Amino acid sequence: MNSSSNWKILSIFLLAAFSLSLILPLEDQNLGEYALGQVTSDANASDHAGHEQFSEVIDNLKIQLGDDEISFTALRDYGLRNQLNYSAYFEPPSGVLGTIGARIIPFLVKPGIRCGHIKDRSTRNDFVLRTLLKKVTSFHQAWIGPSRRDCLHHGSHRS
Repeated sequence: MNSSSNWKILSIFLLAAFSLSLILPLEDQNLGEYALGQVTSDANASDHAGHEQFSEVIDNLKIQLGDDEISFTALRDYGLRNQLNYSAYFEPPSGVLGTIGARIIPFLVKPGIRCGHIKDRSTRNDFVLRTLLKKVTSFHQAWIGPSRRDCLHHGSHRS
């Protein structure tokens, strides 16, 4: 092999590794745990009394739900009940380098969620939660669709 072939093969392997990192996870993750790992900031104490940190939200939900897994609807309803602004917990990075780093290497620099353009709090919360839900849904679930067993378990089936 000559040197021109070596750099081509190396670039193909790097491109394949980057592509694989973009389609991960291959299996579904827990929404609450994933969201807790993506938190970039604490909320304002005056606006979110008793919920300054997102871990407090998750802990309160775990107490309320018991053994049940934290779901999209549980987070949405909890946010409505307590008038929380979820975008305060997922601030995007500031500056050019932070933004570029979050786009290129999101597994090292937490990208946050950009939703400052949405004025209504409940719509903004839905946007934040849907963004998180998209990221925890597995590649198989997102692109191929739910299995028949999952549809029967959740009570819905697409024909």
